[in-house]
Amino acid sequence: ISGTLNVLAPNGLTEILLMPFICGFSDKYPELRVNLLLDDGLDDISSQGYDVAIRSGRLVRQDSDLIATKITENRNIICASPQYLEASSSLLQPRDLHSHRIIEDPNLKNYKVWRFNKAGKELDVQVSPSLSVNSVQAVKTALKQNYGVAMLPRALAEDELCKGELTEVLKDYQLPTRTVYALYRARSNTPRKVKVFIEELKAYFVP
Repeated sequence: ISGTLNVLAPNGLTEILLMPFICGFSDKYPELRVNLLLDDGLDDISSQGYDVAIRSGRLVRQDSDLIATKITENRNIICASPQYLEASSSLLQPRDLHSHRIIEDPNLKNYKVWRFNKAGKELDVQVSPSLSVNSVQAVKTALKQNYGVAMLPRALAEDELCKGELTEVLKDYQLPTRTVYALYRARSNTPRKVKVFIEELKAYFVP
């Protein structure tokens, strides 16, 4: 495999989960140059110049002209720092969120409504964020500063959870999952570099 592979991907997902794969893939194919563009705000990726685009979340109408391959799924969780939780009112059920400071990441496209599911029953909670920031890294920094409560994809908070820097709350409730897709343009002869990249990326996330 040689030449150039242009990859379009979200910031947080790439910085936390994809970069080890990207580096390993580049090492494996030294004749291939990887150009990686990170952007969380691209709704119409079909208008961008790329070979492969990574989409985290729901596919949109503009993606219908592309071939989408499911890579993995991330389950959302609610979390906060242990220090914040110790100093705040109880958080045992979704409606208790009204008594807490909320950090919202607009990249999750919740539109200030957090949807919970328990035993097949859905419950929507309208939140009023005290802080809104379109970066998962910034959200985690705010959480570790004991600022409030946030929703995050679990895979993007795994390190902080393992270190005890963050605590998952409302564990009895299920939240929507975020599917990660690899998208590419339909063509009669898809380049081998695109096929191999997607195949190996998918295998990378297999437990």
